[in-house]
Amino acid sequence: NDGDIAVGPVIPVFEDTVPDSITSWHSHPNFNNNQRISYFATGNYIIFEKFLNKHKIEFDKRFNTIGGEDTYFGINALKAGAKIVWAEDAVAYESVPQSRANISWLIKRRYRGAVNYVYILKLEKKYLRIFEKFLISLAYVVSGIIGLTALLLPVKKKFWGILLISEGLGGIAGLMNFRSIGY
Repeated sequence: NDGDIAVGPVIPVFEDTVPDSITSWHSHPNFNNNQRISYFATGNYIIFEKFLNKHKIEFDKRFNTIGGEDTYFGINALKAGAKIVWAEDAVAYESVPQSRANISWLIKRRYRGAVNYVYILKLEKKYLRIFEKFLISLAYVVSGIIGLTALLLPVKKKFWGILLISEGLGGIAGLMNFRSIGY
């Protein structure tokens, strides 16, 4: 496929029986085989060594304790012209411990992800995107409050309101230079 980076699906495997309202938030994207994609996340990937050596791209140590180093690596790889493709047959399985199979962990992950996203926007000096993220974060909080009614319903994605609020608050916290230790 002539890609510089190939990314494959990651299938979560839970230690114990976990309700659908939690497992549904552990799903990962799926694309057509060899489809070019415009993001990179660790978990299941392979990188052509020649590309790394040519562009001298590495994981940024500023993200060591907060997370998001994979996202920032992907941004830098794309800026260097990386062709990232989907490899649907390169399946990896992710063991999900009970400590990550609960709403508390999902809330913290959404919050931390939004904080880190704003940090990346600041590093990249994407000021218009930062302003957009502020507006989106406000909208997430408002939508999330409305979405809290889903908690009363027997639906698979019942926690979407709580997770929107968490992501919105994380975006606002990131704008105020808060950091969230993830590791």
